[in-house]
Amino acid sequence: MTLTLHTLHDFTLLFHSPPIELVFTSHPAWPRPKRSIPQRPLQISVLDASFNPPTIAHLALANARRPRYRSIEESNGHDYDAKLLLLSVRNADKQLKSTDATHAQRLEMMIRFAQELVTVDEAPKKYENVAVAIIGEPTFVGKSHLLQRFLKERTNNQEEFRLTFLLGFDTLERFFAPRYYTSSASFDILEAKQQMYTSLEGFFAPHGDNSRIVCARRSPSSYPQSTASQSPSKIPESLSQEDPPFDPTIPYPLSSTIRDFFRSRSLTFELVKMIDLGEEVWAVSSSDVRNAIMQRDGRWKALTPPLVKEFIEIRNLYCS
Repeated sequence: MTLTLHTLHDFTLLFHSPPIELVFTSHPAWPRPKRSIPQRPLQISVLDASFNPPTIAHLALANARRPRYRSIEESNGHDYDAKLLLLSVRNADKQLKSTDATHAQRLEMMIRFAQELVTVDEAPKKYENVAVAIIGEPTFVGKSHLLQRFLKERTNNQEEFRLTFLLGFDTLERFFAPRYYTSSASFDILEAKQQMYTSLEGFFAPHGDNSRIVCARRSPSSYPQSTASQSPSKIPESLSQEDPPFDPTIPYPLSSTIRDFFRSRSLTFELVKMIDLGEEVWAVSSSDVRNAIMQRDGRWKALTPPLVKEFIEIRNLYCS
């Protein structure tokens, strides 16, 4: 276990440091595995969230096995080589509130959370190649670019990397929303869409970052009409014959936005993979935990990993 900051009180200095800073690594050589280094690009999962606080839904997503790919012929059948828990100090949507945990407190919770990760390649056991970092970039496209550069510098350009960003469904909707890709005061949907396409090509395309997304499905009850309209039996024949086929569980209109982009750039639909985390975590959110604590509802304790729960109680977080 390696802490790269002398203390978390040094956190305020990071606003004047490089745009990415490692706060914790499970061993000094991260992201290289502790044992043998595979002769292929290293597969790294990136869980970027507010972690306010980390929940069992975050844990289920971070622990989810790497999906298999039909059209991407690299390293199928094994877990990620390394994992990264990422805290953005700048967020396109969320501003720090007085009742929130501070960034330093979130980092401490993330370090505890990292110790809850397991690998499922063989018998479940503690995951040994994880890091916690902060970043000053609010967009996923920007984060992908910065992480690629950071990781190559960290390994002296001796490794290649494939980044998989782990997202919740609400974040996936924002990822494909044109309004986040324009700085123009007068919003023009066609201009914003073109800017989004250009940015996403740099994120997904082989000549760009070659990154991909794994997204957790929401409970079907949260969008029953959309899900029904996208059921496999109602997929147009032109789509059902595509290889690999487009995921029918992505509801409209998001499905149309994603499909149109990938078609326009001749990219495989598999660059966005949907996974199930299970009914027990479908509806769990950080806001649920915060609200339950403020209402003195003890059920929040079942919604956070044990080491995170312990920290919340010690620091008396979210009580007012």
